Amino acid sequence: MASPQLAASTSNDVASVIEPTKSAYAAATLETATKITKASAEPVWQEEVIIKKIQKRVEKVKSSTKAAAPKAKADTVSLLSLIFGGAGLFLLLTGGGLGLVLGLAGLIMGIIGYSTVNRGAAPRSSQTMAILGIIFGGIVTLLAILIIAVIASGGFTFA
Repeated sequence: MASPQLAASTSNDVASVIEPTKSAYAAATLETATKITKASAEPVWQEEVIIKKIQKRVEKVKSSTKAAAPKAKADTVSLLSLIFGGAGLFLLLTGGGLGLVLGLAGLIMGIIGYSTVNRGAAPRSSQTMAILGIIFGGIVTLLAILIIAVIASGGFTFA
């Protein structure tokens, strides 16, 4: 049988854990813990298990009442891959030689940005920009290789 002193000390321990939360849930949990410890005739280790469960619930309440973190900003590398890939595609289609350089930069930055998102170091919202940078950069690279191959072979010849 648990002594009244043990029940009182257990109730004080629970109160010291719950006191900082100042929420209705925490107050109800304290009342429940007090009832359990006063009415409990079971060994001390079972009371400790109950108190640990209550402490876990209190930690959940504490963590849920904290202010939500602000939205993460888009990954800069993913954004640049989209910009460089798109600009490279535009310049290559309009005849600019700088298109190949921007397309390759967009492709490389897109791959880096995509791997950063997959590692969890960048927000998931950056994934689409990285994928589009890879696609645009890949298209530019393939078109540039095709154009270079056509120019190197002497151009188009019709028989």
